[in-house]
Amino acid sequence: MTGKDIVIPDWLTAMTESQPSNADQIIVSAVSVPRLSLKGKVFRFKEEGEEVRKEKDQIHIVILGAMPERGMAKTWYRGQYTGESDPPTCSSSDGVRPDSWVTEPQNEVCATCQWNQWGSGTSMSGKKAKACRDSKRLYIVDPKEQDATIYLLNVTVMSLKNLSAYGKVLATNNIPLAAAITTVTFDEESEFPQLIFAFAGIMKEEKAKHFLSRATEKEWEDFSGPALSHDSSGAPQVEHKPEPAPAAQVVAAPVVVAEPVVVAEPVVVAEPVVVEAEIVKAEPESIDDLLNQW
Repeated sequence: MTGKDIVIPDWLTAMTESQPSNADQIIVSAVSVPRLSLKGKVFRFKEEGEEVRKEKDQIHIVILGAMPERGMAKTWYRGQYTGESDPPTCSSSDGVRPDSWVTEPQNEVCATCQWNQWGSGTSMSGKKAKACRDSKRLYIVDPKEQDATIYLLNVTVMSLKNLSAYGKVLATNNIPLAAAITTVTFDEESEFPQLIFAFAGIMKEEKAKHFLSRATEKEWEDFSGPALSHDSSGAPQVEHKPEPAPAAQVVAAPVVVAEPVVVAEPVVVAEPVVVEAEIVKAEPESIDDLLNQW
């Protein structure tokens, strides 16, 4: 039934002239957060559920911030995940307790939840894993655009070690996230979308200050609801036990990017930045400790 199908009696019309309808109290505004999907190993930028841009090989981004700032977000689905639009059964943006919108919280706190324990789930390779998925939510923008739209990139457990290693590179050289140009590519050896993060350079001073200011404002904190918990990989929603990463990796030479992203001055890194081997050889149980260090 639409509004045109309803005939309003005269007595109700007269009454609402002095007493406006309060039906607007139950109107819910759906929040659609711009997201970066990785379905099919293609970078797909989506707004209002529609794909507005896609890139196949690599993208350059500026990471304004991450949620949670320490630790990892949690997402759990009852039954099998059926698509990107499905909200999780339980979710935690801070990794501490279920979000306020969750109607079926599985435990008061995440630490003692049965689904957050090792062995509660199975990975795609058949190994023990956690049924509740760990992830890091990055809020990213295009470095070429001054007032760029903020997109949500959900970094799943398969890419967390690479993300942590990259964070170590920036932290070691005292480079703020929002001042760095980050290159993101897919690991071609991985069957499912697994991301590799690399340092490409430092923003020009004017733009760097602009993005650092936006990072301080934390615009993404206005985003709320289940939209933040949707996976962006396009892969089946089962947990992966992290496989041993290769030994020390060296950050590649700065990538040549279009004019707005030219590196203003040489980055202060005397020698090639090497990620220490022990950083990427951590056992699955220590991933939380690893991410909490940056």
